[in-house]
Amino acid sequence: MPEVAACIQSSTSFVEVTVRLPAHLAEAAELALLEAGADGTAQLLTQAALAEITGYFTRGTPPEAAALREQVRAGCGGAGTSLTIEIEQRTRPWEDWVTRTQTVLAAFDATPGLRIAPPWAPPPEEPAARATLIIEPGQAFGIGTHATTRGCLELLEAWADAAPRGAVLDVGTGTGVLALRAAQLGFRPVLAFDHDPLAVLDARRNAHHNRLAGRVALFTGEVRALRPGLRFDLILANLHLNPLRELAPWFAAHVRSGGGLIVSGFETGDAADLEGTLRSHGFDPGPTRVRDGWVAASLRRPCEGAGLTTRPRR
Repeated sequence: MPEVAACIQSSTSFVEVTVRLPAHLAEAAELALLEAGADGTAQLLTQAALAEITGYFTRGTPPEAAALREQVRAGCGGAGTSLTIEIEQRTRPWEDWVTRTQTVLAAFDATPGLRIAPPWAPPPEEPAARATLIIEPGQAFGIGTHATTRGCLELLEAWADAAPRGAVLDVGTGTGVLALRAAQLGFRPVLAFDHDPLAVLDARRNAHHNRLAGRVALFTGEVRALRPGLRFDLILANLHLNPLRELAPWFAAHVRSGGGLIVSGFETGDAADLEGTLRSHGFDPGPTRVRDGWVAASLRRPCEGAGLTTRPRR
């Protein structure tokens, strides 16, 4: 967006507005900030199950705190009427955010078997035992640092060791981390999509960084854009609780017998409820990962007349 960049670079300061509220209502706060004119947002989750959503206003003046608070409450529906919503506003001097981002974001170990690095990180001095995935941070969610992404990656790697590496679908791919790791592990074919066209652009760029562009098919859209008869050996869905609940019957219709489902984006207090929903649609619960209060869970559709074929660990 060159017009935004030109405006930012010509400014000597910008306004930073931070909204603090329960983590499960973070999306409502983020949407309110964007609708109020924020050029971008950042999300920080605290150990107290609270979220800090920060909006960056580089053009114009943000709304008064009282007006923004009411807008957030409206976005939360009935859940927002009795909430304590803290709003803090600061004026910051302009900084070179590109350089600062590249300084802060470095390579890290996402799982024992996977190192994630931005394109500007120097390669390791010696060949690493783990694989490397190049991910360039963009506007989409999921560069591998968040607990939900890391949990899904661990379960994906475990699934690859225990089951045939067949067709994979990544629902809401974000930067493409899960889809690209699936392709890297040898799953074929791999299909991924997101409703946000900017996320798909990020994912395509990352596919090129990893020379996986020909092995991951990406499109912008929703689940209804897929043919009803398509079946997958494994579906990945790092979303939020409500979309996961709503998609449960769709998952059941599109996972093959003996196939699996890896889900995340919900907290420990919601795990039993979601498991019950997925059980009611024919899924058996499997291993889970819990990190920082966030859960990633794997589930399987029972085989018809036979157990799941396993393969030895490599």
